[in-house]
Amino acid sequence: MPGASLGSLDLLGLAPRGMGPDAADRLQRAVQRVPAALDAGFASLDYVDPGAYWVLHELNVELTVPASEPDAGQQSLRIARALAEAVALVVRRGPSSRAVRFTGRAAYVAAFVRARLAGAGLGWVFGRLAQLDPLPAGDALPAAARLVDVPLLDVVAELLRPGGGWSTLVQALTGAEAGRLAAAIDAAAAGGAPAPGHRSPAQGVAGIDGGAAPPHGGAEAAAARSRLARLEDRFADMPGAPDASGVASAWRSIPPVALSGAPAASPRPDRTTAPAPPPRGDGPATAARDSGPARETVPTATLISSPGAAAATLLPDLDALLREHDDLAAPDDAAGGVRAAILAGVLGGAVEADDPSIAALAGVTHPPEPGEVAALVDGPLTRWLDTLDPPLAFVHESDADRFEGSTLRAASGALLRSFARHLHGFGRSSAAHLVPRALPLGGRLAVGDELIEATVPGAQLAVLLALAGLDAFAHQPAWLPVPVLVRHEDSP
Repeated sequence: MPGASLGSLDLLGLAPRGMGPDAADRLQRAVQRVPAALDAGFASLDYVDPGAYWVLHELNVELTVPASEPDAGQQSLRIARALAEAVALVVRRGPSSRAVRFTGRAAYVAAFVRARLAGAGLGWVFGRLAQLDPLPAGDALPAAARLVDVPLLDVVAELLRPGGGWSTLVQALTGAEAGRLAAAIDAAAAGGAPAPGHRSPAQGVAGIDGGAAPPHGGAEAAAARSRLARLEDRFADMPGAPDASGVASAWRSIPPVALSGAPAASPRPDRTTAPAPPPRGDGPATAARDSGPARETVPTATLISSPGAAAATLLPDLDALLREHDDLAAPDDAAGGVRAAILAGVLGGAVEADDPSIAALAGVTHPPEPGEVAALVDGPLTRWLDTLDPPLAFVHESDADRFEGSTLRAASGALLRSFARHLHGFGRSSAAHLVPRALPLGGRLAVGDELIEATVPGAQLAVLLALAGLDAFAHQPAWLPVPVLVRHEDSP
């Protein structure tokens, strides 16, 4: 069924003055429901260019709806159908400088990967994937496939077409990136979702127990790149274009063998695996083990599962609020303790600042000294609150106990308000109403030295999060040395 993804949606409704305030209220409720009605409204496009994926720069629509309609759902569906009819008109006219056609979602993602490899500016055509800009092309490929909701192997098949760019991509990969892409294809070819992680272990994240599997050596990194390169060879002499099932079969036919001829070690990204014990002693044997040329590795990640993973969605707003305040955005444990308390305050009493996911997202590596945290709260954080825009200081009457009475509570309230203004119709909602619908607790982090991957539960307000660019995105806050890739599970 056709669908729509909107970079932004501006709706202006005008109601006749003579019908009183009730007509305006009904229209306002209908306008607020339009994002949720888009899929149903676009069902009428089934017959227009089936399978194609269009990107339109802008669409201006004017329509008239009956002001007496009492059902906001029916009214919102009328508006969504009018948008669909306007899209159909553009499609019938054909591609132009402001309407770009791709043969499908997979072709769109493949074109995005080629643009990244070429160093071309993404512009408005790939605007919905701009959140992935911090990621290298190899990591952006599976992330973009998830965001556009297309199977990874479909995109790989597009890249494997003659001139599709697969060889260019493989040549651009580091050993670690090749290992991660190979792991994602492994999972897709086996019929499962890509396993989170395959990153190197994060060191010293407070509150994380257990360890990741030891990193794999240079032979495995080279084997992953070789296996990716050999995938293209499988289709060199085959007639026709590859498809996803052919890619899966070809991938499974290429054994994951290290260049030495020994089978490559299977990744073990579970937290129950004990890390290899460090070598004992400091004699010649230890020195020999540490000598030799540096090798690229295909590392694994430390996995965390806790209620506070939901706070990953708040990172862009927290970063925007604190980035210009060096004391509060500093990459140290004291400032991290302040940030952790602010994030936890938004999520409510079910999550504490020492939640391991919140600690990792806030940049806490060791438990902070309480006195240092208090000094930041009494000084820089208090001064920061004094400079807030009035809308961020708004506290819903039912949130007084949650966001009043202390500096940290007020800071959490400001963060919630900053986040809420992205969600049309919820800018002044109470925390009790908004948080469960937009920030359901739970999820997991895969914390590595190159990337933190956060998978959070699907939200009831998934459509509004998507419109705000907060359903799947990559962001690197000032206090973290690596970007955070955030994606939502399927919405409830």
